Amino acid sequence: MGRKLDIKQLTDQDIIASLYYSQLLMAVIGLLFYWLLFPTEENLFDFWRWDGSDVLIYGVLLSIGIAVLEIALEMFLPNDWLDDGGINDRMIRALSMRHMWLAMLVVAFVEEGFFRALLQTTYGLVVASFCFGLVHVRYIKRPLLIIVAILLGFYLGWLFQYTNSLWVPIAAHYTINVGLALYVKHEEKWGKEGTDHDG
Repeated sequence: MGRKLDIKQLTDQDIIASLYYSQLLMAVIGLLFYWLLFPTEENLFDFWRWDGSDVLIYGVLLSIGIAVLEIALEMFLPNDWLDDGGINDRMIRALSMRHMWLAMLVVAFVEEGFFRALLQTTYGLVVASFCFGLVHVRYIKRPLLIIVAILLGFYLGWLFQYTNSLWVPIAAHYTINVGLALYVKHEEKWGKEGTDHDG
């Protein structure tokens, strides 16, 4: 019988590598299915309509509000309601500030390409949103976390459906992830400073 993986024993390099391996796997699976479902190249460009005002209003500004709402949940709800085993915090702490900006961009592009451009256009908003929530398997034992992930999937899917552009949910996903990552980084810095002052 295998031992349970202790995330504290993983190095920063292990954590970062697992992040990129998971994104690479999703990208490869997505591309394979994409070629099967959309054999013509024209479909590929249909999703990349750029509208700067949509990206700014829906992708960035509205999503800042979503990030603030998620941070408020983190601040005011009991820790065990939102505990994913420390994986998110551990991953963000493993990334340097500069690397964090890039990693969140990779995640936004890959996941929105997979869930919106592929799943949502093929199976619809509901299926894509539930799949988006359920792919975060570490949330399964925390009902609130899985509900938040599914609702986020619906939000990102609605943005894609409403604007008919993949740029908008990519910008939204990126904005939310960066906002949450900056909050974790700020907590980490504040915690260290507090420890230094106390010691």
